[in-house]
Amino acid sequence: MSLFSALSVAVTSINALNSATRVVSDNVANATNEGYNRRIAQFENLQYGGVSISDITRATNTGLLRDFFQQTTTARADTVRDGLYQQVEQLFGTSNGQTPLVDEIEQLRSAFKALEASPESDAAQNEVLIAAAGIVDEIERLSDGLDLIEDQILRNIEDVVTEANDVMQEIDRLNAKIVTEKAGGRSTSNLENLRDSQVEKLANIAQIRTFERDDGSLAVYTTSGLVLVDADPETFSWDSATRSLTLSGSTAPNLLTSGQLPDGELGAMANFIRTDSTAIESSESGMGTLEKMRNQLDDLAFALADDSTARTSGTTYVEGNDDLTTSGVVTAGNTLTFTIGGTLMGTVTVNAGDSIDDVATAINGITNMRARVDGNGHLQVLSDGGAFTIGGTAAGELGLTTSQIAADAEDSLAYAYEKEFAAGTVPVNATTVLSSINGIAVNDSFTFNNANLGGAVTYTVGAGDTVQDMLDAINSQDGMYAKIGTGGVIEISSRAGSLALTEGTNTPLTALGFTINGTTASISGTASSTQSNSFFVAEAGTTPLDVSRTNLALATSLNNRSQSLKVENGTEIVQAMNSSSRSLVGSGLTTSNTDYTGLSNGILTGLSLNAYRATNNAEESEILRAGLEQSLRDDLGVDIDEELANLTVLQNAYAATARVIDTINQMFVALENAGR
Repeated sequence: MSLFSALSVAVTSINALNSATRVVSDNVANATNEGYNRRIAQFENLQYGGVSISDITRATNTGLLRDFFQQTTTARADTVRDGLYQQVEQLFGTSNGQTPLVDEIEQLRSAFKALEASPESDAAQNEVLIAAAGIVDEIERLSDGLDLIEDQILRNIEDVVTEANDVMQEIDRLNAKIVTEKAGGRSTSNLENLRDSQVEKLANIAQIRTFERDDGSLAVYTTSGLVLVDADPETFSWDSATRSLTLSGSTAPNLLTSGQLPDGELGAMANFIRTDSTAIESSESGMGTLEKMRNQLDDLAFALADDSTARTSGTTYVEGNDDLTTSGVVTAGNTLTFTIGGTLMGTVTVNAGDSIDDVATAINGITNMRARVDGNGHLQVLSDGGAFTIGGTAAGELGLTTSQIAADAEDSLAYAYEKEFAAGTVPVNATTVLSSINGIAVNDSFTFNNANLGGAVTYTVGAGDTVQDMLDAINSQDGMYAKIGTGGVIEISSRAGSLALTEGTNTPLTALGFTINGTTASISGTASSTQSNSFFVAEAGTTPLDVSRTNLALATSLNNRSQSLKVENGTEIVQAMNSSSRSLVGSGLTTSNTDYTGLSNGILTGLSLNAYRATNNAEESEILRAGLEQSLRDDLGVDIDEELANLTVLQNAYAATARVIDTINQMFVALENAGR
């Protein structure tokens, strides 16, 4: 080898060592950069002597990185859900141990108990009205607060969609640069680090999978198979009005309802505010949460104003079905039948083109039957005549039970307040034969009337008639309700007004223990001209069926104090408030056999449990994410001690090469001197 060749080899060594030193310098400079994978200089021998840097690669661990991206998605989604639940908890007061909704209802119970004890007290009446107004205000406050939370989420979704689109564009841009640089034989490690950082951002937004192509580009898909970045970047579009999310490369009209959007920040927020039936009926945490809370408030508000005597709801989601038949919910021509006490009250036929509102309107035209779409989007059927049975070919399609629906064990608050009633004092049971009761014989009779009937109806004791037969006969008449009440005595009531019970043939009412003045039973609960016959009402609408969380009000005449409370039914109202026969079922909540306070407490307890789980999930998933991130940094990050050791090796090699060059230079000088 000539001196010139030796010098050339030494120069290649200096150049390679300079490049390797720059790599170490980059590594040390980025030692605290969490998104930086250390770079590694790859040396290679040259064919005719010397050395060069063949490539500058970066440390990689594909499996660990994949696990990290997946856990990043889970942790971000759980953190977002936890934050949203915390907002709802703060609104309802449960985050700091307060329960204002429960407290307001409990205050109403206490106020009614005080009024029962002192019905003549204006102060006690005023406390009832203040407590009732407090319930209305609290439900309205919660409803408005849920709307505000939703509005903020909608704005946040728009921001995240914009961010996702920007990130996909940036990944595509980096892909193009990496392909170009790799084709030119240049290092792409820094570009790959930048791309990984963008992929991590995308992993926060949605669960993804990545595939590296031979040309160095990276394809990004969701775990559900949606293409995000491949040949070209795709684009998300969000429509706040319809709550629909679409992707340019997908034909799905809504990635949410089609189940194609995997978990992540975007999915966590969008699912939290979903209002479709799939979300409402899902038991998954964070799915349709705001709408479920609204539905529960709707049903609580209705329960406070509900003056029916029995009710049941279907399980088929029907809200928003413009045509029950074409949507496949009900077969055209199928029917619903309604029976009270063995009497067929009416039949409804579901015709082609009928909506659920048409069906409800038809049911509302049947004596002693009412219907509405409840807060959970199901058909609710109610009776004014106690126990009832639904039949017909459409019952199963609407998810309605065909077993007899029992009457309320205790009157609802609204019925207890509104009713006029008379009660006997002789204990009986349903199977007691009337003619076996002292003072009652076959063919004895009495009449009953109310403002709805328009004329007295006569009941005549038949041979073998039982108490239940008599109750059934009364309950099949418009606006009448008869039952065996507290103490096993017969109570006959009506909320229609002008209730009248009159002896007919002989004195069967007297024999049953009713208080009779002349031939007419003494009626309790009749409102005077200065008293309101309604308590909780629909703010806009004509019946309690119109009541919802946004439409609950105290009767106008009570609110403006132009009329006073009915006080004669104080004991019945307190019994209604204390009764453990209330229930709320649907939209993720099942609260049964409780009182009105229990209904509100069930809503708050359900919220607290979901929020607690969300917090636990967020904490656990973040611990896992942080652990994987640390493992990733330990495996792929910069180790300062290792880099300093590498720098020492390079320094020694550089010094040795410099010594070689100096020696060659001295030899050149010696050769030159010899030549002189």
